[in-house]
Amino acid sequence: MLNGSILIVLGTILQGSFALPMTRTRGLAGGSTRRWRFRYGLFLLNWALAFAAMPNATDALAASRIRDLVILTAFGAQWGVGAILLGRSIRNAGLRTCP
Repeated sequence: MLNGSILIVLGTILQGSFALPMTRTRGLAGGSTRRWRFRYGLFLLNWALAFAAMPNATDALAASRIRDLVILTAFGAQWGVGAILLGRSIRNAGLRTCP
């Protein structure tokens, strides 16, 4: 029980502290850091890691059932909603990351 509580507290600290460096980027144009993270973090980096770990990643996707890909997409959409809500909670906590 104590180990679980420690992990929850540690996770909360890490989740909340990730936005602190972004408060130093206020001089950048609004949204430029989000665009950078969107382009590289969601597309280029993921595909680069996928092909580094598994050279035939496109074959694996082609062999997957549509049902599995739909489930995967649904969970990804839920992850995105969670990320949006996290961003709103960070803003409500006073850690504005963008002007």
